[in-house]
Amino acid sequence: MHGGALPPEYADEPERGGEALPSDYDDRPERFRTARSVLRRHALAADVHAQVARRFLDEGLTPVLDVGCGEGELARHLPDGAWVGVDSSPTMAAAAPGPVVQADATALPYSDGSFAALALLYVLYHLPDPSKALAEAHRVLRPGGLLAAAAPSRHDSPELAHLLPAGPLIFDAELAPELIGERFHDLE
Repeated sequence: MHGGALPPEYADEPERGGEALPSDYDDRPERFRTARSVLRRHALAADVHAQVARRFLDEGLTPVLDVGCGEGELARHLPDGAWVGVDSSPTMAAAAPGPVVQADATALPYSDGSFAALALLYVLYHLPDPSKALAEAHRVLRPGGLLAAAAPSRHDSPELAHLLPAGPLIFDAELAPELIGERFHDLE
């Protein structure tokens, strides 16, 4: 889907429609921890964090900036000194291994071209305007760097459909290629 049109199931939605999913990481961090634990033990597919870390390392792309790092799952798959975390949640930032900075994904406290790789794993659907975070990612990523983004697909977990908004999320797997393609090229 690189042509700019929304998938057919979203044909009635505005081009930039969708809802951001509110997070409760500061109010109920145990929900986040329970979800990670369940995924580790029962998911049919391996966690994406290990695969993303392997790709960054195989291509020699460190340091990695992990935006929306949560409690630092990506850091657990990278060697010491190869990871820097950012999260807007004080609870998540406090639980992540260092170095970690509490900051917003749309205003990263780093200079242009600071990082060889950047991860936005399961975070963009929490933001009211993911394109602003993608612009910031583009700014701090050095030329030739690699961005890894992950988002749920509304079609992967039909048992959760009743919990999701009726329309598209502000960022999901179906909308990702178009939104990411506005700033980044050579999408995989």
